[in-house]
Amino acid sequence: MNKKTMTRGFHIDGATYYFNFKEFQRAFRNYNLHINQETTTLTKCEELLAEKLGIGPGTVHGWRYEKNGPKDLDTVKELSAELGLESHMELLYTNEHMEEDKCMENTIPVKITVTERQLDSLKKIYDAFIIFLDEYGRTEGFNDYCPDFNKIKDLNQRNSAKMKFYMGLHDKIDMIALVYQQETVVLHQLDMEDLEDLLYEDLIELYMDQLNHGFRFNAKIREDHTWTEVPWDVAKDYILDKLNEFMFQYF
Repeated sequence: MNKKTMTRGFHIDGATYYFNFKEFQRAFRNYNLHINQETTTLTKCEELLAEKLGIGPGTVHGWRYEKNGPKDLDTVKELSAELGLESHMELLYTNEHMEEDKCMENTIPVKITVTERQLDSLKKIYDAFIIFLDEYGRTEGFNDYCPDFNKIKDLNQRNSAKMKFYMGLHDKIDMIALVYQQETVVLHQLDMEDLEDLLYEDLIELYMDQLNHGFRFNAKIREDHTWTEVPWDVAKDYILDKLNEFMFQYF
């Protein structure tokens, strides 16, 4: 999980540094939150950042998915300033044990080695997530399924309706959990902690506030250990981004 994609090396104070995709992804998500007081897709955020840097949005998209880091140190400095980082060094890492002559001009993907059977298992889990997120998007954050509970005057009927609603959404997550559990025997040697957190914590926060009518169209996303309330479509993009970030370690 700590493996990185190696890009062009930058020679600073006698050491060779490389673009840190993980730190960029984290900073990009925070950047998206700060510039979007309402809602903007991650694709739109890529376009805004690219315009600020005077580059193509496809280039920023590539950085998000660990393809071809910045080509020069000035771009790294401009990028860090736009992202609000204290130093451009936050977007770089060094490996003292990496021989300098192994640094290539083109991107060399360094992926975690897994078997074909494990890749097949990861694809099944990925597909289960995508089906869930697709339905979440088509129903505007499951709000199409959520009745106005305040219109149900009978307290018992209201509580029953709330329970039915939540159980229905939990059942959708259980479908992903079932696929995950079925593939655990194949994936037990891999570090799956981030994926488990995504499944058993992050997905649930997509609809936890829907019983509160004033917050139905919002969801929560987690950055490090902090939960932030955002519109449902922003939350969907964030979950997909984190899912892809996890899967791209292996593919």
